[in-house]
Amino acid sequence: MMNRNITYLEHFHLKYNPFPVAPDTENFYMSSTIDRVITEITHGIETRKGFMVLVGEVGLGKTTIGRKIVNLLGERGIETSLILHTALQGPDLLKEIIRDFKIRSRSNNLGDQLRRLNNFLLKKNAERKNCAIIIDDAQNLSAESLELLRMISNLETDKEKLVQILLIGQPELERKLKSPELRQLQSRIIIQQEVRPLSKHELKDYVFFKLNAAGNDGTTTITHRGFNAIYKATKGNFRKVNALMDRCLYAGFVYDTTRISRKIVKKAVLDLKGKPMELYRRPLTWALAGLASICMAGGLYHNRGNLQFLKNHVSIRMASAKLEQTVPSQILNFLTDYGLSSYSRAFFYGLTHGSLESVSAKILKDTGLCLIQLKVVPEKIRERFGILVYPSNDGKNQRFFIFWKPEFWVKQFYYGYRGPEILRVQRMLAGLNFYKDAVDGIVGKNLMKAIVEFQKRMSLPVTGFPDTRTLFLMCNMKENSLYGDICATPKTAG
Repeated sequence: MMNRNITYLEHFHLKYNPFPVAPDTENFYMSSTIDRVITEITHGIETRKGFMVLVGEVGLGKTTIGRKIVNLLGERGIETSLILHTALQGPDLLKEIIRDFKIRSRSNNLGDQLRRLNNFLLKKNAERKNCAIIIDDAQNLSAESLELLRMISNLETDKEKLVQILLIGQPELERKLKSPELRQLQSRIIIQQEVRPLSKHELKDYVFFKLNAAGNDGTTTITHRGFNAIYKATKGNFRKVNALMDRCLYAGFVYDTTRISRKIVKKAVLDLKGKPMELYRRPLTWALAGLASICMAGGLYHNRGNLQFLKNHVSIRMASAKLEQTVPSQILNFLTDYGLSSYSRAFFYGLTHGSLESVSAKILKDTGLCLIQLKVVPEKIRERFGILVYPSNDGKNQRFFIFWKPEFWVKQFYYGYRGPEILRVQRMLAGLNFYKDAVDGIVGKNLMKAIVEFQKRMSLPVTGFPDTRTLFLMCNMKENSLYGDICATPKTAG
């Protein structure tokens, strides 16, 4: 049964919820469409174009984009008034704009308020400062309020506009602006942009970006069919993606997995439709015959690449519903070669009970050796490391285990993050011909794509994060002097 003593975020090794319902400008994903929209609008405001409009369907992140634009303008010294409550109409709307600009006004007279706003804008212009008014949910504005905004936009000097106005709203705003009574306002719109849903490729980048920003260390994986199911259910709508991914993480927790498969996505979709998930219970302990057959399939690769299947001697007896086991010789030899024989019983128990995480964490803490688990082992790795071969839990495939001592870790990996460890990752991927962009120590879209492509090529879980398995293969796949100060010298077994 799932561990009720931890939260679902701890289960996935996440620091916070990667997919909040509220706008998240701190961990902001910049798709190519959003990048173009923000660049166009901020440039329009900086160059005093006057009136601008941004439209998009519900759930496409317009409010988040608006707040991101406000933050960018603030960094560039542009003063803004951000109006989020468009229940305010006419004079009340003007009063809120004045209040947001911190203009003192005791008069409720419309003319007096316009004069105060004009004086404020003239003063800022004399100080060589630009100002902008940004109104969210602008589709709710009445024709009277929109006409008032047109009057405000008329405030100008002989050479330039004193204030720039950005209206953000749903497609109804665009239709409203085309009405005959607002034709004067329509003629003043210089820039008009539209927010679009995420494409399939952008959806994958977005999900990895949010998970990695929240501290994903490669624990969370999403299958190809899982991604297809997410896209099918959300059509790339940000709000729907966030809601579904939040439920997917909870479903993974309930069903005791960190692998988001199509099955998990379907459970999450049903949960969002009001069909709660049933609590998962683990199957009964391994059957005696099943455990014996799994134990007898183990083997060890030696440095020369020869696979030897050694006979196991396993003593199993039932006592108070517990299994008491002796450690097979090939597992003991594998651990001894790495100087880890004292961990043999705990390691074997974790291996046969699907709970290697705790003992591998203990070994890492005590010795600095990191346990690497692979589905496929390239020839270069077989030549350099002692490798334990062991069946997967279903008995159908093999798993390969290696211990490795890394010299550096990647703990943060999201768009725009900068660090010396990122520089090392770029150099390694460049040496392996996966990365051909600037080697500058900054995470960008091309580096994120290179990580994904490398993981696909190496048959690794596609996490979009340079986790320990990914770093291990990057460090050891190619002998190159470039890596001299990057990767640890491998410890071979045997």
